[in-house]
Amino acid sequence: MPLSQFNDVSTILQALCKNDASLCDLIAQANHKQKSRVWNDKKVTAHHAIIPTQATPGINRLNVKELNIYNLIRRRYIAQFFPDFEYDQSTIIVTIDTDQFKASGRIARVKGWKQALETESRQSFSKSKGEDNKQELPAVKKGEQLLCDHLKLLDKLTQPPKHYTEGTLIKAMETIGTQVTDKVMKKILRETAGLGTQATRANIIQTLFQRKFIIAEKKLLKATQLRFDLIDAVPDTIKDPLLTAQWEQQLDGIANNKGQDINGFLQQQTLKILETEL
Repeated sequence: MPLSQFNDVSTILQALCKNDASLCDLIAQANHKQKSRVWNDKKVTAHHAIIPTQATPGINRLNVKELNIYNLIRRRYIAQFFPDFEYDQSTIIVTIDTDQFKASGRIARVKGWKQALETESRQSFSKSKGEDNKQELPAVKKGEQLLCDHLKLLDKLTQPPKHYTEGTLIKAMETIGTQVTDKVMKKILRETAGLGTQATRANIIQTLFQRKFIIAEKKLLKATQLRFDLIDAVPDTIKDPLLTAQWEQQLDGIANNKGQDINGFLQQQTLKILETEL
């Protein structure tokens, strides 16, 4: 979010309360003057984050899907004005012969910003509470001897990777840097937020649908034969996410008047294509 819009915080929070009175108690607990890391002019590129407006038409006219999306946006906005979520983390390491086994536990102490993300339903609240208190471990002392009750050896097979959904595919595009071993390119992909941008990733997936490269079976995305044929036909360099990292680095330089200009960049790509064909 641009710093220039920080002055609108109180007005937006008041509008949220007016649109939905059930949020008023939550908004009253928020610290309107708290400036989180969200407010950073350097991180604003194509557009700033999606936030609630100052309009107050009420929420009765929204259908269920619209209300769900609006609820996600407004609660994320409110959450930044709450303190940190605090919890106690404990770990027990048990040694049996030469093998070590570890158990971890977490107990929520200060709800902080998480209370702004809880929905009104008790069911969701119970689920959220269960996630915060994942497991309460017993009190033990360092060096204490315990009795090994029983051991069980499980014989399992590794499972193939699951098919992507639109949501998991977008997440994979954001974190593609984790699949790259080159340290320099990994850093570039991390800094450029992976493949595509927040504004273009959904359109990229829709283009794949339109060009018959993928199909949807229920929520799962599956590649078509056309897509396999294309992947088999193009050189490895074109399929490598490192190419995107290199392009992103060069285009960023062009945008900041560093290094070669756009004509030099295009000429360089043309030469690479010719070299590949030869």
